[in-house]
Amino acid sequence: MNDKILFSEQQKFRHPAIWVMMTALLSVPGIFIWASIQQIGKGQPWGTNPLSDTGLIITTSFVTAIIIVTIILFWVARLETSVTTNEIRVRFFPFTRSFEHYKWEDISNVSIQKIKYFKHGGWGYRSKTGLGLRIGFDGIKLTNYFSKNIIYSVSGKYALQLELKNGKKVMIGTEREKEIETVVAKIERKNKEY
Repeated sequence: MNDKILFSEQQKFRHPAIWVMMTALLSVPGIFIWASIQQIGKGQPWGTNPLSDTGLIITTSFVTAIIIVTIILFWVARLETSVTTNEIRVRFFPFTRSFEHYKWEDISNVSIQKIKYFKHGGWGYRSKTGLGLRIGFDGIKLTNYFSKNIIYSVSGKYALQLELKNGKKVMIGTEREKEIETVVAKIERKNKEY
């Protein structure tokens, strides 16, 4: 059987709540820039135990660079999903550089699930080891959940849940749940015929 792409979706972090948090992050370097102007430009030490001017410049530069890189990462980040006749492929670029491949013969069950953000921890990526990055209702966090489940979620209210024969579960967020459900149902019917 040829490996033909039957469904393809690319999602990006464009939810307004995420960008409200990202905009709020910009206030952090703003505070350091303001402090640098006060201390270096106006000669008024910032705080009760101020950094040296050099230390303040280095700290301001470092904090500003980290925040800008974080915002750029989330702007370019994308979840790419493909359903083919042989497998489901998923990649969370730039956090995962290559596609994960889930062969149909390794999947015991597929279903569409409504994502419960409080239960699943918000948007982001959580790997096989539990390490990952997520944006939740409590901010941006590196995760360290020791779990055999993998979650890819960028936007949308639904996910394609794969239950693998090895006991692992994979949730892949989607904004086109009806379309992916139709494609998966066709593939399952065809696989039962073989």
